[in-house]
Amino acid sequence: PRSSTQQFRVAMRKLAPLAILTVALDLLILCICVLHLPSVAERAKVPFEVSEDGDRVTISSIIDASAAHGLKQGDEITAWNSQPVRDAEYLEFCADRESIGASAVVDYRRNAKGFSSTVTLVPYYPSLRFVIITAFVGLAFWLIGVYVLLNRPDEHAAGILHWCIILMSATIFLTQGNIVQGDGYSVFARELFLIVYPMAGAMFLYFSTLFPLPKLGRKRIKATVIISSAVFISAFAALSFLAAIRTGGAAAFHTFQMTYDVCHALLLFYGFGTVASMIHSYLVARTREERQKLEWIMWGFVVGPTPFIALIIVPELLLSNDLVPEEFATLFMVVVPLTLAISFLKYRILDIGVLINRSVVYAVLTMFIGAVYIAAVFLLTSAIGGRTISDELLFVIALSLTVAIVLNPLRQGVQRFVNTTLFPARMKYRESVKAISTEIASVLSTDQLFRIVISIVGRMLPVSKAAVYQYVNGMMMLQNVERENLVARFALSEKHAAEVALPRIYALPSAVSFHRPDVDVSREELLRKLGFSVGMPLLNESGTLLGMLLVNPRIETKRFDEGEIDLFSTIVRESEEALDRLQLQEKLILEREEKRHAEELNRLKSYFVSSVSHELRTPLTSIRMFADTLRDNNGTSARRRKEYLDIIVGESERLARLINNILDFSKIERGIKEFHFAKINFLEVVKRSLAAMRYQIEMEDATIRVRMPKTLPAIIGDNDALEEVIMNLLSNALKYSLENKDISVNVRTHAHHVLLAVADKGLGIS
Repeated sequence: PRSSTQQFRVAMRKLAPLAILTVALDLLILCICVLHLPSVAERAKVPFEVSEDGDRVTISSIIDASAAHGLKQGDEITAWNSQPVRDAEYLEFCADRESIGASAVVDYRRNAKGFSSTVTLVPYYPSLRFVIITAFVGLAFWLIGVYVLLNRPDEHAAGILHWCIILMSATIFLTQGNIVQGDGYSVFARELFLIVYPMAGAMFLYFSTLFPLPKLGRKRIKATVIISSAVFISAFAALSFLAAIRTGGAAAFHTFQMTYDVCHALLLFYGFGTVASMIHSYLVARTREERQKLEWIMWGFVVGPTPFIALIIVPELLLSNDLVPEEFATLFMVVVPLTLAISFLKYRILDIGVLINRSVVYAVLTMFIGAVYIAAVFLLTSAIGGRTISDELLFVIALSLTVAIVLNPLRQGVQRFVNTTLFPARMKYRESVKAISTEIASVLSTDQLFRIVISIVGRMLPVSKAAVYQYVNGMMMLQNVERENLVARFALSEKHAAEVALPRIYALPSAVSFHRPDVDVSREELLRKLGFSVGMPLLNESGTLLGMLLVNPRIETKRFDEGEIDLFSTIVRESEEALDRLQLQEKLILEREEKRHAEELNRLKSYFVSSVSHELRTPLTSIRMFADTLRDNNGTSARRRKEYLDIIVGESERLARLINNILDFSKIERGIKEFHFAKINFLEVVKRSLAAMRYQIEMEDATIRVRMPKTLPAIIGDNDALEEVIMNLLSNALKYSLENKDISVNVRTHAHHVLLAVADKGLGIS
């Protein structure tokens, strides 16, 4: 599998210019969003909570008495800096346009009398928890969106999903913050929020009409109808907000607020439409796999936005107030990128795959769970305490997280112990079967298969011991065993092998708690002889016995129930298929290897015959040529005749050496080569070898430089064999020295040994 860096490089090479531009735009959006976060932390609010009663806005609680300057619960707010106040949203809007610590004049009524007071604005968010959660959730969306684009830059549905996620990320990042007078960027960020807010919902609805199957007509028409409505309302909301910011008046704000309420209503329509479209796709899905893909998407789309819609959007429409702090609902939104990531990892949604190993998944999930846990503790403790995070609270959070981390492995260990001891086969039967198939399907050899089978049995069934026997040539041979040594092999005649080669479970009557036709209790003698309570034969497709898997219950008085025997039978069936496959593979590999070996032998034989023919032909040609010359030319001088006879003798000796080599090869191949060891003078051996090669050296016009001491200690060896070794070395040195035939022979003592070195300046050996 490719590494993450390799994946990224390959993805970037495949990207079209438009996709590269899109990634650049994504980065620009992320930068704008991150730059907006400080204004969220600096957002101001009035130092009291209000509620609406018809056209009256009354104080429901005091947040900061020192900043409220005499205002009390039950006072009716009538004006803010001389602008009439008719709803709670207008107070929030006015506070957004001020800074923390700024002052404002508030007109109010108490007991039908009018009063005025100067209040000081306090932080909208008493701690950084909302900013942290917003950044965490928004970044999770953005990363998933970019990942979708990098993997499927040419897929229309994937492109729409990319923009759904990026717009959702921008919506979360660009949550309402402080609007500084004269600061164009803060106004731009709020305007951008009003544009992407409805657009995200529209894009999700449009995506639901494309995935998993297109519906509701042509793409262009759907896109025009769905997206144009979002464009219209977002443009109107942005313009009306800009007018409200410029004037600061209540009338302009109320126009914007009506538009914003319409935007929320449209978002509800988009949300319900998306869920309805997904449900329709789920109901008409033709396969279970398609439904499983949709289940994860639906889970994310329902669980993520539902708290935000139910606790934030709907209450703002009906009550002009949130039911819970916004960070609670925002935290739920992280479910959407999480379920999308699971969909990519498990089902390759839109052909988007994630190359990642299990250890990385565990690490990421652990970090994710830890982050969510810390965020939840931050939210709950600070919300209940109504204060910012202090050192003591941080200590409590760290301590509780440490306790959770320490106790969780203990809890998991106890759970595993109970499951494997009391309910090993009943617990998650389907998951067990799937795990068995996955593990056994990955084996590459019979030894590995038997080890894995024993491991699976020991892990999934309450057994005290388990063993696998393989049936080969009338013998049952032990291949692997768990927790106890057993008889290594025993004979099993063909008759008895045929009797037990049936697809059934053999068991002692006391070993099973039920009766069933496929459970045979008539083989009690065989099972007791082997020392086991339950066994099942391993058969191939033709019904031939391959072996047997045998087990004993963990407690002697414990009986296997029906579910445990079914799981045992499943292990045997999966093992049969794997063993049959491995034996077939081994047979094919053996046949292929035999064929390759035969072809190699034929090639070597042809090469040998060709080489030998060439090597023999050369001296024979010389012998024939000089013999004919001596026979036909009576006028040859005595010196010439001696020279020709020396050549004939030299070539005859060369031919004899070649023939002796061939005979030696034959003896070595048949294992009958004999050596006769005796105490010999190695210097004499070297001299005889050089003398025997003198003719060939002269014919090759080679230079031989010999360095030998006058005496050497006697050695034990085969005289003739050593001569052949030295002549072979000299012959090779001559043969592979094409131009510079300069050969050296060096004989010397080395430690307690005698050393001979033959060196040349030829081609060399790789």
